[in-house]
Amino acid sequence: MQQQPTTNPPYSQILACVGVELDMIRAEGLQSSQLLERAAPLMSNLAVARTARRRGLAEQLVKAVEDFIQDEWPDQAACYLLVEARNRGAVRLYKKLGYQTIWVDDQAETLLPTDGGKLEMVPTTILCMKKELYQSRNPLSRWFGGGGAAVSSKRETVVQ
Repeated sequence: MQQQPTTNPPYSQILACVGVELDMIRAEGLQSSQLLERAAPLMSNLAVARTARRRGLAEQLVKAVEDFIQDEWPDQAACYLLVEARNRGAVRLYKKLGYQTIWVDDQAETLLPTDGGKLEMVPTTILCMKKELYQSRNPLSRWFGGGGAAVSSKRETVVQ
């Protein structure tokens, strides 16, 4: 008996991704090169496939990261992210979700592909944005804290 080839189910493609890590964040203020006293959650690499945009996936992933931070790192009261100012859609989304710009680095550089397929360093402007999380989920945690922290080495969130 010959087996029929199977087709990939529609959920077998990666449509969106995001990362979060504890990292040292530059302190607030345009000219400051000081780091925060301890590592803080930094959301990174939020990406949505072109074919899956305008469906709310990015917003769901941001909220999943915020939930993860509050569940796994309850002693962390804020989430940070870095975004290029020219990525206006992302900046708009983050502002809509309550993130505020705390500093701007207009001396930054980024790698961009050239027409020939090589990478080239080009100037860019980076925004550091921050959102206080205690307001979004448990208003009492602002005053009473969240207990000890448990760090998970890996957590996956599936958005359907």
